[in-house]
Amino acid sequence: MRLSALAPALALAFAATASASAQAPDARLERWLARAEAALEMERPTRARRLLARAHDARPADPRAALLAARLLPAAAAGQASLSERVAADARWLREAIAAADAPEDPLEARALRRADAWAQALLGAHREAVAELPVGPQDRAAAELLRRMATLFVLRDDLLHAERALARAHRALPQDPLLLRELSALHVARGRPDRAVRALLDR
Repeated sequence: MRLSALAPALALAFAATASASAQAPDARLERWLARAEAALEMERPTRARRLLARAHDARPADPRAALLAARLLPAAAAGQASLSERVAADARWLREAIAAADAPEDPLEARALRRADAWAQALLGAHREAVAELPVGPQDRAAAELLRRMATLFVLRDDLLHAERALARAHRALPQDPLLLRELSALHVARGRPDRAVRALLDR
């Protein structure tokens, strides 16, 4: 057979191989993400970490690994003044993954990722940045709850200033919440500002 006759067949074979090679990483990525989510649901964080690291390394710009990794940072950490090495490592990895990833197209996922980044910052000790950079909208219950969690953590770390700022932002988001108002007033008093506590209560 002449070489010229083989050329079209060789071109088609090459194209098919190239297409399969391009799709293989995508298939692995989807598999790693699905298995990581399953591991998180089964409370197998060590396995989830390995799978998420593979997914992130395969495609750093994909934000889905970071969205899942946010579930590794426990809300219960707000009740602990000192951070375990494991939680600190997870928080650092999450921040690096978020920095490398593209912003999610879904606005809800984008806000969730920014909340996760803020919580990681708070855990790692960047209290001012965590409070200031968190996006908070009117009646934003998710953000208000996160700010309240931050305030609890900051009080345990004797950072009453940023605890007060966190609760003030939470109160502005949910001014009708009586618990937030009471906690904010208590912090005003603790910081030697009883006049602010009185004014906050009178402004209800």
